[in-house]
Amino acid sequence: MTTSRTTTTTQPSASTSSRPADPPSPGAPIDEDEDEIIREALARVERVKARKAAEAAKRKAAEEAAAKKAAEEAEKKKQAAERAAAARRQVAQDARDRAVRAREQEDEIVERRRKLAEAATARSQGGTSTGDVSTSPRRPIVEISKMENKGKGKAKAPVVDEDPDDGDDGDDDDEDEEDREPCERCRSKKIPCLKQAGKRSSVILKKDGGAGPSGERLAVLESQMAQLLADNRALREANSKTQQYLRQLLRRQEDDHTRLISMDTRMSLMGMGEGPAAAGPSRRTTERRRPLKRRRVVEESEEEREEEEEVEEMGMEEDGEALFL
Repeated sequence: MTTSRTTTTTQPSASTSSRPADPPSPGAPIDEDEDEIIREALARVERVKARKAAEAAKRKAAEEAAAKKAAEEAEKKKQAAERAAAARRQVAQDARDRAVRAREQEDEIVERRRKLAEAATARSQGGTSTGDVSTSPRRPIVEISKMENKGKGKAKAPVVDEDPDDGDDGDDDDEDEEDREPCERCRSKKIPCLKQAGKRSSVILKKDGGAGPSGERLAVLESQMAQLLADNRALREANSKTQQYLRQLLRRQEDDHTRLISMDTRMSLMGMGEGPAAAGPSRRTTERRRPLKRRRVVEESEEEREEEEEVEEMGMEEDGEALFL
Protein backbone atom coordinates (compact mmCIF):
# COMPACT_ATOMS: atom_id res chain seq x y z
CA MET A 1 0.00 0.00 0.00
CA THR A 2 1.45 3.33 -0.99
CA THR A 3 1.03 6.78 0.81
CA SER A 4 1.00 10.07 -1.04
CA ARG A 5 2.17 13.31 0.56
CA THR A 6 1.17 16.68 -0.68
CA THR A 7 3.37 19.64 0.13
CA THR A 8 2.02 23.14 -0.10
CA THR A 9 4.40 26.03 -0.26
CA THR A 10 3.14 29.54 0.56
CA GLN A 11 5.00 32.59 -0.57
CA PRO A 12 4.81 35.86 1.40
CA SER A 13 2.93 38.70 -0.18
CA ALA A 14 4.06 42.23 -0.19
CA SER A 15 0.60 43.77 0.69
CA THR A 16 -0.15 44.66 4.29
CA SER A 17 -3.78 43.76 4.05
CA SER A 18 -3.04 40.13 4.04
CA ARG A 19 -0.67 40.45 7.11
CA PRO A 20 -2.37 39.61 10.47
CA ALA A 21 -2.55 42.32 13.19
CA ASP A 22 0.13 42.45 15.81
CA PRO A 23 -0.95 41.18 19.22
CA PRO A 24 -1.20 43.91 21.86
CA SER A 25 1.69 44.48 24.08
CA PRO A 26 1.19 42.74 27.37
CA GLY A 27 2.56 45.65 29.52
CA ALA A 28 -0.09 48.36 28.96
CA PRO A 29 -3.31 46.38 29.73
CA ILE A 30 -1.85 45.08 32.94
CA ASP A 31 -1.08 48.60 34.22
CA GLU A 32 -4.56 49.84 33.39
CA ASP A 33 -6.21 46.93 35.25
CA GLU A 34 -4.10 47.50 38.34
CA ASP A 35 -4.96 51.18 38.39
CA GLU A 36 -8.65 50.38 38.07
CA ILE A 37 -8.46 47.84 40.85
CA ILE A 38 -6.59 50.28 43.05
CA ARG A 39 -9.14 53.01 42.38
CA GLU A 40 -12.01 50.64 43.18
CA ALA A 41 -10.28 49.52 46.36
CA LEU A 42 -9.66 53.09 47.40
CA ALA A 43 -13.29 53.95 46.66
CA ARG A 44 -14.44 51.01 48.77
CA VAL A 45 -12.13 52.09 51.56
CA GLU A 46 -13.51 55.62 51.38
CA ARG A 47 -17.07 54.32 51.44
CA VAL A 48 -16.32 52.12 54.45
CA LYS A 49 -14.65 55.02 56.23
CA ALA A 50 -17.60 57.28 55.47
CA ARG A 51 -20.05 54.66 56.68
CA LYS A 52 -18.07 54.11 59.85
CA ALA A 53 -17.82 57.84 60.41
CA ALA A 54 -21.59 58.20 59.95
CA GLU A 55 -22.22 55.34 62.35
CA ALA A 56 -19.81 56.86 64.85
CA ALA A 57 -21.55 60.22 64.51
CA LYS A 58 -24.91 58.55 65.06
CA ARG A 59 -23.62 56.71 68.10
CA LYS A 60 -22.12 59.89 69.46
CA ALA A 61 -25.38 61.79 68.90
CA ALA A 62 -27.33 59.00 70.58
CA GLU A 63 -24.92 58.94 73.49
CA GLU A 64 -25.11 62.71 73.82
CA ALA A 65 -28.94 62.59 73.72
CA ALA A 66 -28.98 59.81 76.33
CA ALA A 67 -26.54 61.71 78.52
CA LYS A 68 -28.60 64.87 78.16
CA LYS A 69 -31.79 63.00 79.01
CA ALA A 70 -30.13 61.36 82.00
CA ALA A 71 -28.87 64.75 83.14
CA GLU A 72 -32.36 66.23 82.80
CA GLU A 73 -33.89 63.33 84.74
CA ALA A 74 -31.23 63.68 87.41
CA GLU A 75 -31.95 67.40 87.62
CA LYS A 76 -35.68 66.74 87.87
CA LYS A 77 -35.12 64.16 90.60
CA LYS A 78 -32.86 66.59 92.41
CA GLN A 79 -35.46 69.35 92.20
CA ALA A 80 -38.20 66.96 93.35
CA ALA A 81 -36.04 65.85 96.27
CA GLU A 82 -35.37 69.48 97.17
CA ARG A 83 -39.08 70.30 97.01
CA ALA A 84 -39.92 67.25 99.14
CA ALA A 85 -37.26 68.21 101.66
CA ALA A 86 -38.58 71.79 101.72
CA ALA A 87 -42.13 70.49 102.20
CA ARG A 88 -40.98 68.24 105.04
CA ARG A 89 -39.14 71.12 106.64
CA GLN A 90 -42.25 73.30 106.29
CA VAL A 91 -44.46 70.60 107.79
CA ALA A 92 -42.05 70.12 110.67
CA GLN A 93 -41.92 73.87 111.22
CA ASP A 94 -45.72 74.10 111.16
CA ALA A 95 -45.94 71.24 113.64
CA ARG A 96 -43.46 72.96 115.92
CA ASP A 97 -45.39 76.23 115.62
CA ARG A 98 -48.66 74.47 116.43
CA ALA A 99 -47.05 72.75 119.40
CA VAL A 100 -45.72 76.09 120.63
CA ARG A 101 -49.13 77.73 120.20
CA ALA A 102 -50.83 74.81 121.95
CA ARG A 103 -48.42 75.07 124.86
CA GLU A 104 -48.98 78.81 125.04
CA GLN A 105 -52.76 78.35 124.99
CA GLU A 106 -52.51 75.63 127.62
CA ASP A 107 -50.36 77.88 129.78
CA GLU A 108 -52.88 80.69 129.33
CA ILE A 109 -55.75 78.39 130.28
CA VAL A 110 -53.88 77.11 133.32
CA GLU A 111 -53.04 80.68 134.34
CA ARG A 112 -56.65 81.78 133.85
CA ARG A 113 -57.92 78.84 135.90
CA ARG A 114 -55.40 79.61 138.61
CA LYS A 115 -56.51 83.24 138.72
CA LEU A 116 -60.16 82.23 138.81
CA ALA A 117 -59.44 79.76 141.61
CA GLU A 118 -57.56 82.41 143.56
CA ALA A 119 -60.39 84.88 143.02
CA ALA A 120 -62.97 82.31 144.13
CA THR A 121 -60.90 81.47 147.19
CA ALA A 122 -60.53 85.15 148.03
CA ARG A 123 -64.28 85.74 147.63
CA SER A 124 -65.14 82.69 149.75
CA GLN A 125 -62.82 83.92 152.49
CA GLY A 126 -64.33 87.40 152.34
CA GLY A 127 -61.10 89.05 151.27
CA THR A 128 -60.04 90.82 148.14
CA SER A 129 -58.37 89.24 145.15
CA THR A 130 -54.64 89.51 144.54
CA GLY A 131 -53.12 92.19 142.35
CA ASP A 132 -52.39 89.95 139.37
CA VAL A 133 -55.90 88.50 139.31
CA SER A 134 -58.04 90.02 136.60
CA THR A 135 -61.00 91.78 138.12
CA SER A 136 -64.40 91.12 136.62
CA PRO A 137 -67.65 93.01 137.17
CA ARG A 138 -69.92 91.72 139.85
CA ARG A 139 -72.73 89.47 138.84
CA PRO A 140 -76.08 91.20 138.81
CA ILE A 141 -78.70 90.04 141.23
CA VAL A 142 -81.31 88.22 139.19
CA GLU A 143 -84.86 87.65 140.30
CA ILE A 144 -85.96 84.34 138.82
CA SER A 145 -89.63 83.64 138.42
CA LYS A 146 -90.90 80.27 139.54
CA MET A 147 -93.91 78.58 137.93
CA GLU A 148 -96.76 77.73 140.22
CA ASN A 149 -99.41 75.08 139.62
CA LYS A 150 -100.17 74.94 135.84
CA GLY A 151 -98.60 78.35 135.27
CA LYS A 152 -101.43 80.29 136.93
CA GLY A 153 -99.09 82.41 139.00
CA LYS A 154 -95.39 83.17 139.32
CA ALA A 155 -93.46 83.88 142.49
CA LYS A 156 -90.08 85.57 142.70
CA ALA A 157 -87.24 83.84 144.48
CA PRO A 158 -86.24 85.77 147.62
CA VAL A 159 -82.75 87.24 147.64
CA VAL A 160 -81.19 85.76 150.77
CA ASP A 161 -77.79 84.55 151.82
CA GLU A 162 -78.76 81.30 153.49
CA ASP A 163 -80.98 78.36 152.66
CA PRO A 164 -84.52 79.73 152.17
CA ASP A 165 -87.18 78.68 154.59
CA ASP A 166 -89.29 75.92 153.15
CA GLY A 167 -91.79 75.98 156.00
CA ASP A 168 -94.09 78.31 157.79
CA ASP A 169 -92.39 78.45 161.19
CA GLY A 170 -89.68 80.94 160.23
CA ASP A 171 -86.81 78.42 160.59
CA ASP A 172 -84.49 77.11 157.93
CA ASP A 173 -84.92 73.51 158.95
CA ASP A 174 -86.96 72.08 156.03
CA GLU A 175 -88.83 69.97 158.57
CA ASP A 176 -92.39 71.25 158.34
CA GLU A 177 -94.85 68.41 158.13
CA GLU A 178 -96.94 70.22 155.53
CA ASP A 179 -93.92 70.69 153.23
CA ARG A 180 -92.69 67.14 153.63
CA GLU A 181 -96.03 65.68 152.60
CA PRO A 182 -96.52 65.26 148.83
CA CYS A 183 -99.53 66.65 147.05
CA GLU A 184 -102.70 64.63 146.51
CA ARG A 185 -101.99 63.94 142.87
CA CYS A 186 -98.47 62.61 143.47
CA ARG A 187 -99.66 60.59 146.47
CA SER A 188 -102.44 59.00 144.42
CA LYS A 189 -100.11 58.18 141.52
CA LYS A 190 -97.28 57.06 143.82
CA ILE A 191 -94.63 59.19 142.14
CA PRO A 192 -92.09 61.63 143.64
CA CYS A 193 -93.63 65.00 144.28
CA LEU A 194 -91.86 67.54 142.10
CA LYS A 195 -93.47 70.36 144.03
CA GLN A 196 -91.49 69.34 147.09
CA ALA A 197 -88.41 68.88 144.92
CA GLY A 198 -88.89 72.43 143.65
CA LYS A 199 -89.02 73.66 147.23
CA ARG A 200 -85.90 71.73 148.07
CA SER A 201 -84.11 73.19 145.03
CA SER A 202 -84.76 76.86 145.80
CA VAL A 203 -82.08 79.12 144.42
CA ILE A 204 -79.59 80.63 146.81
CA LEU A 205 -78.66 84.14 145.72
CA LYS A 206 -76.15 86.47 147.25
CA LYS A 207 -76.83 89.82 148.81
CA ASP A 208 -75.83 93.16 147.34
CA GLY A 209 -72.07 93.49 147.47
CA GLY A 210 -71.68 90.12 149.20
CA ALA A 211 -69.19 87.43 148.36
CA GLY A 212 -69.94 84.50 146.09
CA PRO A 213 -71.36 81.18 147.30
CA SER A 214 -69.07 79.32 149.64
CA GLY A 215 -68.12 75.67 149.42
CA GLU A 216 -70.98 74.61 151.69
CA ARG A 217 -73.54 76.44 149.59
CA LEU A 218 -72.06 74.96 146.43
CA ALA A 219 -72.38 71.52 148.00
CA VAL A 220 -76.01 72.30 148.85
CA LEU A 221 -76.63 73.37 145.26
CA GLU A 222 -75.01 70.20 143.95
CA SER A 223 -77.13 68.05 146.25
CA GLN A 224 -80.26 69.89 145.16
CA MET A 225 -79.36 69.40 141.51
CA ALA A 226 -78.75 65.69 142.16
CA GLN A 227 -82.16 65.50 143.84
CA LEU A 228 -83.74 67.18 140.82
CA LEU A 229 -82.08 64.71 138.47
CA ALA A 230 -83.21 61.79 140.62
CA ASP A 231 -86.78 63.10 140.68
CA ASN A 232 -86.73 63.61 136.92
CA ARG A 233 -85.42 60.08 136.43
CA ALA A 234 -88.14 58.69 138.70
CA LEU A 235 -90.74 60.67 136.76
CA ARG A 236 -89.47 59.22 133.49
CA GLU A 237 -89.62 55.71 134.92
CA ALA A 238 -93.15 56.31 136.14
CA ASN A 239 -94.10 57.66 132.71
CA SER A 240 -92.68 54.60 130.98
CA LYS A 241 -94.50 52.30 133.40
CA THR A 242 -97.73 54.20 132.78
CA GLN A 243 -97.34 53.91 129.03
CA GLN A 244 -96.59 50.22 129.37
CA TYR A 245 -99.68 49.75 131.53
CA LEU A 246 -101.81 51.58 128.96
CA ARG A 247 -100.45 49.40 126.16
CA GLN A 248 -101.18 46.27 128.18
CA LEU A 249 -104.67 47.54 128.93
CA LEU A 250 -105.39 48.23 125.26
CA ARG A 251 -104.02 44.83 124.27
CA ARG A 252 -106.18 43.16 126.92
CA GLN A 253 -109.25 45.01 125.68
CA GLU A 254 -108.54 43.91 122.13
CA ASP A 255 -108.15 40.31 123.29
CA ASP A 256 -111.42 40.50 125.22
CA HIS A 257 -113.13 42.00 122.21
CA THR A 258 -111.84 39.22 119.95
CA ARG A 259 -112.88 36.59 122.48
CA LEU A 260 -116.39 38.05 122.73
CA ILE A 261 -116.75 38.09 118.96
CA SER A 262 -115.63 34.46 118.70
CA MET A 263 -118.03 33.42 121.49
CA ASP A 264 -120.88 35.33 119.83
CA THR A 265 -120.19 33.70 116.50
CA ARG A 266 -119.86 30.21 117.98
CA MET A 267 -123.08 30.49 119.99
CA SER A 268 -124.97 31.85 116.99
CA LEU A 269 -123.78 28.91 114.91
CA MET A 270 -124.75 26.41 117.61
CA GLY A 271 -128.23 27.94 117.86
CA MET A 272 -128.20 28.38 121.59
CA GLY A 273 -130.70 30.82 123.06
CA GLU A 274 -132.34 33.33 120.78
CA GLY A 275 -129.19 34.20 118.85
CA PRO A 276 -126.49 36.75 119.33
CA ALA A 277 -128.69 39.06 121.40
CA ALA A 278 -129.33 36.41 124.06
CA ALA A 279 -125.77 35.07 124.08
CA GLY A 280 -124.17 38.37 124.86
CA PRO A 281 -123.41 41.74 123.38
CA SER A 282 -123.55 41.73 119.63
CA ARG A 283 -120.60 42.60 117.45
CA ARG A 284 -122.05 45.97 116.61
CA THR A 285 -122.54 46.82 120.28
CA THR A 286 -119.01 45.63 121.11
CA GLU A 287 -117.54 47.57 118.24
CA ARG A 288 -119.44 50.63 119.41
CA ARG A 289 -118.17 50.25 122.98
CA ARG A 290 -114.60 49.64 121.99
CA PRO A 291 -113.84 53.14 120.62
CA LEU A 292 -115.40 54.66 123.73
CA LYS A 293 -113.11 52.66 126.01
CA ARG A 294 -110.09 53.43 123.90
CA ARG A 295 -111.01 57.11 123.73
CA ARG A 296 -111.33 57.19 127.50
CA VAL A 297 -107.91 55.56 127.91
CA VAL A 298 -106.38 57.92 125.35
CA GLU A 299 -107.86 60.94 127.14
CA GLU A 300 -106.42 59.70 130.43
CA SER A 301 -103.03 59.20 128.76
CA GLU A 302 -103.20 62.71 127.30
CA GLU A 303 -103.95 64.13 130.74
CA GLU A 304 -100.99 62.19 132.12
CA ARG A 305 -98.79 63.55 129.32
CA GLU A 306 -99.90 67.13 130.03
CA GLU A 307 -99.12 66.69 133.71
CA GLU A 308 -95.71 65.22 132.87
CA GLU A 309 -94.94 68.10 130.49
CA GLU A 310 -95.92 70.54 133.19
CA VAL A 311 -93.65 68.80 135.70
CA GLU A 312 -90.80 68.79 133.18
CA GLU A 313 -91.27 72.53 132.61
CA MET A 314 -91.02 73.08 136.35
CA GLY A 315 -87.84 71.01 136.45
CA MET A 316 -86.35 72.92 133.52
CA GLU A 317 -87.10 76.25 135.21
CA GLU A 318 -85.40 75.08 138.38
CA ASP A 319 -82.39 73.91 136.35
CA GLY A 320 -82.23 77.37 134.77
CA GLU A 321 -82.33 78.95 138.23
CA ALA A 322 -79.35 76.86 139.26
CA LEU A 323 -77.48 77.78 136.08
CA PHE A 324 -77.78 81.49 136.83
CA LEU A 325 -75.36 80.96 139.69
